[in-house]
Amino acid sequence: MLIHIGDNAPEFSLQDENGLEINLASFRGDASVILVFYPADNTSGWTSQLSALRDDKVKFDGMNTRIFGVNPGSGESHKRFSEKYSFNFPLLIDSERSVAAEYGALKENGKSIERTVFIVDKEGKVAFAKKIIRRRCFLEWKTKSDSLVNELSLTLQIANVLK
Repeated sequence: MLIHIGDNAPEFSLQDENGLEINLASFRGDASVILVFYPADNTSGWTSQLSALRDDKVKFDGMNTRIFGVNPGSGESHKRFSEKYSFNFPLLIDSERSVAAEYGALKENGKSIERTVFIVDKEGKVAFAKKIIRRRCFLEWKTKSDSLVNELSLTLQIANVLK
């Protein structure tokens, strides 16, 4: 079940492609976090979306927001993928799919990752939650390169104004 806007974000601790341990709790009170759950490294659609986030990372840095890609791929796979596309944010390894399960980012089969994006605000609350269920919606994001980035940016701006 997808968690909802306003819910407390499930805490987690995962390693990134370089073996660094990332704890969601370490950002509380300091920075917002964008979590991008995606099915696999080197898939065309999410490569373009992650590249859009890479290209606009300065914008998110300016809003004190950290970006993380998340899937069950290995550290080696994430590292190759990150180096190939020069990603400037960590890719987290959710090998047991436990974090994806807590966030409701698993398909009904319990194994495959559903394309899902979250923003966790500085207080640890979910400020944005979107599951890309239909291929059409995903293709809209893919063909409008700035669509996802703009939607996330606007959500962060609104969240910062309301706090």
